Amino acid sequence: MDASPTGVGYYRPRIALNADLDPIVIWGDAPNGTAHATVWNGTSFNVPQLLHPAGVQVAAADWQGPELDALGNEAWVVFKALPEMDMPMYAVRSLDGGTTWSDTLRIGAATGPFDRFPTVALGPSAGAVVEYMAFDSGFTDPRHVTTRWVGGAWEPPVPVSAPFAPGEVCDCCPGRALAQGDTVVVVYRNNDANLRTIWAGMSGDGGATCTSGADIDPTGWTFNTCPSSSADGAIAGDSLRYVLMSGASQGLKVYAGSTHLPDLTVGPFFRIDPSAGSSTLQQFPRMAGSGDTLGIVWQRTMSGNKDVLFSWSVTGWAGLSAPQAVTVNSAGPQMTPDIAFANGIFRIVWSDQSADVVRYRSATIMGSVGISGPSAGADVHFRQDPANGALWLDLSGTRGTMYRIHDMAGAVVARGTWRQGASIPINGLPTGSYVLTLPDVGFHGHFVRTYP
Repeated sequence: MDASPTGVGYYRPRIALNADLDPIVIWGDAPNGTAHATVWNGTSFNVPQLLHPAGVQVAAADWQGPELDALGNEAWVVFKALPEMDMPMYAVRSLDGGTTWSDTLRIGAATGPFDRFPTVALGPSAGAVVEYMAFDSGFTDPRHVTTRWVGGAWEPPVPVSAPFAPGEVCDCCPGRALAQGDTVVVVYRNNDANLRTIWAGMSGDGGATCTSGADIDPTGWTFNTCPSSSADGAIAGDSLRYVLMSGASQGLKVYAGSTHLPDLTVGPFFRIDPSAGSSTLQQFPRMAGSGDTLGIVWQRTMSGNKDVLFSWSVTGWAGLSAPQAVTVNSAGPQMTPDIAFANGIFRIVWSDQSADVVRYRSATIMGSVGISGPSAGADVHFRQDPANGALWLDLSGTRGTMYRIHDMAGAVVARGTWRQGASIPINGLPTGSYVLTLPDVGFHGHFVRTYP
């Protein structure tokens, strides 16, 4: 569906989930220098809100623009104002899940280095951590730093790329801040005499200091101009899983890797889609997940057509699915996706430039399991139909069976008798995760109820 109406922009959308797991979506409008936000209201996306005063112009393009993160009902958006040589970075904050937003908060000191490309990460311990690229006068000596919002003010910037990365950072590639508990990681592209690999800087104290940094990109890509594409990732315990774009082999391709925290030792690393030929370009990868469940989206350009691909797994990198197209309409450029995940549902947004809108789709991990029952000898498969709020069973060897639906606390929330050719209604269940059990055949399977 459309997350935005026409006429208010579509550039480089970003998505996060509030405490009710409703999607918050933001985007920029490059021609008009604006940034908007909307939130899901249960049946559709709300009318977009302008995130800044009318006189402020926002830096937005296919490769850079406003950034978003949310934790519970607290959400932050950060952006750079135009013109970049003269104007500061700003943040706006919501404490009600994206329904209303604060006035702009200037990021950093009133005077000091030039800056651009802010990103934001929220953590239970770290609070709001903003990562950005700082420069000396004249946009020289680019480097990545972080600052935290503490006690109603921004702390002094903390170096991230220096002193760990040699040379300077790639000055047209935005970084990315990630947070979980006390752990804050920044991934960014470095430039050491045109060696343009992805580095990570890590903090173990909620962003107060940066204690380590390392090259986490084994591709060794050497390129003499800025590729304007960096990396994304997700922290899972003592590991960082990440995705990046590199042109080191077979053209621009998307790679995935893992690194151990806090020493940033690189583990498994591989191409996402090794079947893609050299003429197929892959850019702007983004990922989301929890534990061993993860999903990746990226932009593919093939024969001049731009579309969005999706790959997912519930068993870590080893179980990653073959790529599938997210976009329904293939006419015109479908670009720059983003992804969020919670409770078995991936939510994906992207820019549809031909239609002048931001598009949205959700992908639910379905419970489809075959189990031989101890008495009936039945093979069981079930699927969820979100459109009419029903579960459909394929149960060979029987005309019917008793069923129960449990919530995640174990309480029975629905029960009845299923007959061949009928469905099990779930339209009365609140949003959440459930387990379907068929006691007569010894079956149980997990599903998620969502609207949509």
